[in-house]
Amino acid sequence: MLKSSSQLLITSILTSFLPFYIPLLPTTPTQHLHLALVQLLPGIVEKLNDPKERVHSASNTCVALFGRKCYEAEPAPTLSTSTVKGKEKEGLVGFWERHVRETMTGKGWRGKVEVMKMLLSLRKESRLSLKPWLSPLVDLLEDGDGNVRDQAREVGIVTETRADDRPWWLC
Repeated sequence: MLKSSSQLLITSILTSFLPFYIPLLPTTPTQHLHLALVQLLPGIVEKLNDPKERVHSASNTCVALFGRKCYEAEPAPTLSTSTVKGKEKEGLVGFWERHVRETMTGKGWRGKVEVMKMLLSLRKESRLSLKPWLSPLVDLLEDGDGNVRDQAREVGIVTETRADDRPWWLC
């Protein structure tokens, strides 16, 4: 549905259906959430680069909802991968983080800006640690696009400063 050529259908899904559907997904067992992530998250992340504000802001909301749900289902974010019979299996948080990181390192400037806005909102609401995100955020401070650099600076200004009042990216 998110690959449809109908802009009205995509907008309706992102603004009316998914914001109500995602919170209703059960966190235990995690198979339902995993299936929804695998089927929907790549298409939603792709829509972060859409030129229409209504589409990319709605997809930002949906990615944030999926992130909250993943962290709720796997409360220990450090265990984003688990080992099963010698092979590493990516968990819900790891899957979500991988798609968000790929957007941060992608080519589209809107996607990068929307991801940074989403990380800020998640940080304010749920005390998401920005420590795992420092490397991509520092890279975005040197991005070729001015919109991305400005948003990365805003992320740095809004986040906490150290005891010597230096922003986190200078530490």
